[in-house]
Amino acid sequence: MTFIKVYSTGPLENQALNRSTTVFTKVLNNSSNKSTKVKVLVFKLNGNKKLISSRHFTVPPKSSSFVVTDLKSNVEQFEVKIIVLGNALLGVFGKTARGNLNPSHRLVHSELTLFSKFK
Repeated sequence: MTFIKVYSTGPLENQALNRSTTVFTKVLNNSSNKSTKVKVLVFKLNGNKKLISSRHFTVPPKSSSFVVTDLKSNVEQFEVKIIVLGNALLGVFGKTARGNLNPSHRLVHSELTLFSKFK
């Protein structure tokens, strides 16, 4: 049986000092024979919640993939929502303008909130 799982980072602050300019969403599919379908949504949370990116992709068995979302200079708070059809391990990583990982925006699978699960 395949489940649809919806994960969220929750709200993340992205203030001017050491801010992330990009966010990487990484998906690892450890299945030996089933692909995993993924949808990554990134929202700007300055006031009203606004969708700024929507990406769909498929991760083949025994492989990983990622998407990169640019965070514009006016994105002071954001949320990443990941919808997964199948089983996968997830990670979300912010990077600064210099390409360095931002420890404030590093979330591994166990730190993401499982919002809902459907059959």
